[in-house]
Amino acid sequence: MKVDKVWNDSKFLSLSSDGKLTYLYLVTHPAQTELGVLQLNPKLVSAQLDFTMSDFRKMTTLLIEADMITVMSVNKDIYFIINDYYQKSAKTHSSI
Repeated sequence: MKVDKVWNDSKFLSLSSDGKLTYLYLVTHPAQTELGVLQLNPKLVSAQLDFTMSDFRKMTTLLIEADMITVMSVNKDIYFIINDYYQKSAKTHSSI
């Protein structure tokens, strides 16, 4: 995603500072796949962002409600999906 797209996005601009930090953390995370999918440990993310788990859940909920991310749990693993990346990615069999 282009940086100017993030900083000019009305959804992003309407977020609180913590919401912006959380979103930027997710969209710039080195573990993100081509499709915008990340498998992350919420406790680790909370610690890295200096949030409580409750704060991180709140920010995640706000991003979900803003239709900016999707969160899925599969076999006890938590996946964060950056909606813009995922929706605009070419989905080849090998990337999925």
